Amino acid sequence: MLDREEGSLEHPAEERVEEEEEAEEEPEEEKIKKARLKRVEAQEVELEQSAVVFARGKEVELEQSAVVFARGKEVELKETAAVFVVGNDVSMEESKTLFLLSRSVKGNVQTVFTLWSAIGLGIGLVLAKRLVGLVGRLLRH
Repeated sequence: MLDREEGSLEHPAEERVEEEEEAEEEPEEEKIKKARLKRVEAQEVELEQSAVVFARGKEVELEQSAVVFARGKEVELKETAAVFVVGNDVSMEESKTLFLLSRSVKGNVQTVFTLWSAIGLGIGLVLAKRLVGLVGRLLRH
């Protein structure tokens, strides 16, 4: 493509790359209420009475919601159920999670798996697998 004003030659593929880079930028803020979503990514994510598989942002706030994976620098959960929560600073009010990984946690946190119970579960699964394999070999002979 020839840009007549500047007299420079531009390739159409370069324009597409620039457009794709602009499209990949995360929105500044996402406020969503009563929705079912697969993925939400923005600088600030705010969900209320929603279900989401993956929520990621610098600040993630979930209220009366359900989430499989929440990740952010600051994560705040209010009356929310989560499977995985990962963040530098996590605040939880009347919320439950299976796995929590955070530097700083505020609130009454209810996790199903603590670090030690997760390690114990992993060791138990490895031993159970080996035991089932051993029993299987004994039964074949």
